[in-house]
Amino acid sequence: MFYDNDINLKNVSYQRKKYASFSNGVNSDYDENLLPIKYSPLTYNFNFNDGSLRDGIGMSNPIFRYSENFPEMTKAIKWPESEVITGCWLYRFWDKDLGDDRAFLIAYTVSGNFYYNNLKDSSSDMIQIEGLNFKEKPRVLTYNIDGVDTLILVSKNDGMYTWVYRQDPIKVDNVPLIKSMCVHYERLFVTTFGDNRSVWFSDNLNPTNFNIGSRDGGFIELNDEYGGDSNKVISFDGYLYIFRDFNIARVSAFGDQQDFSVTQLYLSNGRIYDKTVSLCGNRVMYLASDGIYSFNGSNSTKINLSIDKLFDGVDNDYAVGAYNEGCYYLICKLNYPGDKVMHETQNQRMYNNTLIRINVNTGEMSILRGYNFVDLFLIKYHLNSEVMVSVLDMGLSRVLVVDNSGKYIDEPTPKVWNSPMSDFGYPDKYKLIREIVVETSADIIIEIVADNQSYSYRLKGKNGYQSIRPYVKGKKIAVNFISNTIGNKISNPNIVVGYL
Repeated sequence: MFYDNDINLKNVSYQRKKYASFSNGVNSDYDENLLPIKYSPLTYNFNFNDGSLRDGIGMSNPIFRYSENFPEMTKAIKWPESEVITGCWLYRFWDKDLGDDRAFLIAYTVSGNFYYNNLKDSSSDMIQIEGLNFKEKPRVLTYNIDGVDTLILVSKNDGMYTWVYRQDPIKVDNVPLIKSMCVHYERLFVTTFGDNRSVWFSDNLNPTNFNIGSRDGGFIELNDEYGGDSNKVISFDGYLYIFRDFNIARVSAFGDQQDFSVTQLYLSNGRIYDKTVSLCGNRVMYLASDGIYSFNGSNSTKINLSIDKLFDGVDNDYAVGAYNEGCYYLICKLNYPGDKVMHETQNQRMYNNTLIRINVNTGEMSILRGYNFVDLFLIKYHLNSEVMVSVLDMGLSRVLVVDNSGKYIDEPTPKVWNSPMSDFGYPDKYKLIREIVVETSADIIIEIVADNQSYSYRLKGKNGYQSIRPYVKGKKIAVNFISNTIGNKISNPNIVVGYL
């Protein structure tokens, strides 16, 4: 946009300003009108941790290594046709007959069927587990029962089943309606759908025996009125921890059951979403309705990511967390201003619109937005270590690996760095943007927003500085950087601004 000839540009006082340091990250919690330019009110699909804007989180089709000795021997899984996959797990199995350790990828579909693939051989086919069908997605873990590595599957509507490779599934009766479970000192501890305040535990070394007795199983009652339902149990640092709606309790549960004791540790201001609770090395991380927390076994501390406002008014019942190689991964819903992006589906309760990755040591954060995330799961053993997601795209189910490609399969993600609206310290004066200078290795769009009017300028990627001379005027102005490709490195933005 150019100005009328009656503006005397010779009388304008100009200043050159360093426009932004991208490494300062995102701050969605402050009023945009009060936010310094060095912060972005919203950035997604870029990585900004080194001070430049680079390709952020992406997703690709999973490729699994299956050979111990030859890393180049890999395979892609042939997922079941016409099936929507909503959950995956890893089942480790020691085959005594062959003296072989196997790693099975287990998949669950909307139709209730289960499939498996041995990740340690060359076959790509998923094989259906006959005689096993669940009405809802189960909780799953592996436990060695009587010397046999056994897959345990439980859900509210289906009860408990066990499955051993090459054997038929077995229905286990007389067990609680299990909501969450973990192994702690050779017992299976569970939260239940029936008795929401209690935690049940199995017989020692027998996770299918919940008969109440001093030599069998039993339960722990949490009868206070403040903590809410018992939802998630984890074994951490020698104790059992119970994550409730608004509380965390610690249980000393080793030795004889009459010596078990309970300590209430933490009362939360927000509701804790149990499927996001993840053991992350020397801490536990989780999402509550008011933000993301880190728990060290005694105290819970809210992590200052400056995106708490994006959680306002959002139902995160379907949020899921996982940990891998120093990072906490979270699929959840965020309340973004403006329109949906790319494949993102609005007003769908069961889908998450965001994947967040947080380095638990440095606090560095990346956001991937624009897709319908159904589930998040970890496939980790010595040959492969992958964070995977199931994504629903135009009715098709895709199981993908989280990577740093900046792409959704073969399609670049839409990458946006928004600046706050700024009056550059002179609220009563008009500002004239004469020049913008930036280094960019890939094609980008520079969007200038001046007094609610938007103007876009395209730059081709190349080495060295480039500039545009927009001559855009406004009292409040924002300069945004947008990329629809990969190979990004955007750095050192400067502007020349005049005051009228």
